[in-house]
Amino acid sequence: MLTRFLPFFSSAVLFIFMAGTFMAQTNDSTSTLNAAQRGIVLIAAFTANGDLDKLQIALGEGLDGGLTVNEIKEILVQMYAYAGFPRSLNGINTFISILDARKAKGIVDIEGNGASPLPANMDKNEYGAKVRARLAGQSEIPPPGGYQLFVPIADKFLKEHLFADIFARNVLNHQQRELATIAALAAMSGTEGQLRFHLKAAMNTGVTEAQLSDFATLLDTRVSKDSARRAQGVLSEISKPAAREKVKIQITVDRQIIPATLEDSATVREFISLLPLTLTLEDYNETEKISSLSKKLTNAGAPAAMTPKAGDIAFYAPWGNLAIFYRDGHHSPGLIKLGTIDSNAEVFNVSGSLMATIEVSK
Repeated sequence: MLTRFLPFFSSAVLFIFMAGTFMAQTNDSTSTLNAAQRGIVLIAAFTANGDLDKLQIALGEGLDGGLTVNEIKEILVQMYAYAGFPRSLNGINTFISILDARKAKGIVDIEGNGASPLPANMDKNEYGAKVRARLAGQSEIPPPGGYQLFVPIADKFLKEHLFADIFARNVLNHQQRELATIAALAAMSGTEGQLRFHLKAAMNTGVTEAQLSDFATLLDTRVSKDSARRAQGVLSEISKPAAREKVKIQITVDRQIIPATLEDSATVREFISLLPLTLTLEDYNETEKISSLSKKLTNAGAPAAMTPKAGDIAFYAPWGNLAIFYRDGHHSPGLIKLGTIDSNAEVFNVSGSLMATIEVSK
C-alpha cells in the first residue's frame, strides 16, 4: 500500500433495536479479559455451580472492576435460563448481602442504567430466531430440526424468552451475555453441546481466541480444573477452520445493496462485533475507498501482507482503517483481508466520498 495520509472520516456505530446486535468489546486490549469481563465470568461460574462463598468474593471484585449494580443483577437474572431459578435466586440473595455489607462500610456502588422497555408490538419469535441465527454466524434463519420439531414449545420458549425477552434487555450487550453463558456452561457438567454453540457465539460477537485462552486460564485458577478442561476441550475442537461458517454481510450505498462474504479469522470476528456501521468512505489513490474504524482490530494470526484485488475488503492495521478495493492494489504490509464483495464492486468506482452502511445480511 502506498504511503498513506490519515483520512478524514466520520464513523458511528448504529445499533439495531434494543441491543439485538453484536456490540463492540468493552476493552481496548484483545489479548486478555479486562477486570469487568473477568467479573462477569466468575460471577456467572460461581452462580451456576452454587459456590456461594467464592461468589461473594467475585461479586465484590466485579463491582471493584467496573461492573454496575444493574449489570450484575442482569448476570444473575440471566443465570436462571442456564442454571435454574434456585441457583439464580441464591446468587441474587448473596448479592443483596454483599451490597448491604459494602454500604455499611461506606462504599457507594454505581447503580448503572436499567433496561429499556420492549415495544408492545415486538415479534419475539422472529426476533429471537434472528438473534440465535446471528449468534451462530448464520445470515438466514435455518429450518427447524431435532428438538425443535420434537418439542416445538421448547424452541418457542428459547426464541421468545431467552433470545428475545432476556437478550433484548440492553443492560448487557451480546458479548457480555455470551461471556456469562460460556462461564456458566463450563462450570456445570454435561453441557458440552451447549458450550460448543456458545463458545462459537462468543467468537461471533468479537471475543478473540486469545481472550478465550485467558478465559480457560481463569477457570483453571479460580473455578475448577474440570471447568477449564471442559472449556479447553471444546475450544480445541471449534478452533479448527472448518468449525465456523463464513458470514454474509451487505453494504448499502445510495439504496443499492452490495453483498459480500467475510473470511473466518480473529480480525474478522472483531470486525463483525462492530456491525452495523455507517461510515463515510473517502477515495484513496483511485483504487479504494477507506474509512477509519472506531477501534483497531487484532492482527493475531493474520498474514504479514497481502496484494489486494478489486472487490477485496481489508483492514489496514497501521492506521486502523477499513479499505474496500474497486481496483487491484499494491502489495501492502499490514493489510489484512476481511472478505470479498460478491457482486457490484463497481459501485465504489466513483470520485469523491460515499456514505455506506455495513451490516450482517438479514
